[in-house]
Amino acid sequence: MIQYRSKLSCLILLIWASACTELTPEQVAQHSLTPKVLVIGIDGIRPDVLMDVNTPNLDKLAEEGSFTSHAMTGYPSVSGPGWSSMLIGVWPEKHGVTDNSFEGERYDDFPDFLTRIEQIRPELSTFAVADWV
Repeated sequence: MIQYRSKLSCLILLIWASACTELTPEQVAQHSLTPKVLVIGIDGIRPDVLMDVNTPNLDKLAEEGSFTSHAMTGYPSVSGPGWSSMLIGVWPEKHGVTDNSFEGERYDDFPDFLTRIEQIRPELSTFAVADWV
């Protein structure tokens, strides 16, 4: 039930976001030529299990883009510190997240990669969707 609600809320958010603007055919054509980056992270799944299930859309994205089954997090693997390390690029000793409470975080000192992109290239757009159940 929780997984269903999670997927449903992502779908609703996607539909809502796509309905926020109306683009002309020319604008759509121009946007389709703009390179895009999509990062998908799935918490708590082993790559070998993901490879054994039918995921045609993820498979197509991996074939046409980049994919790794060798991403590593610190030990022990805890979601808060793990995601912080992956998105920021430094270990918990620097970013300060050592458990799922996020107490002591130092994100102002060590911003995530989307914040860095926005600082360096403000003309680019970034968007993040996350669900933590």
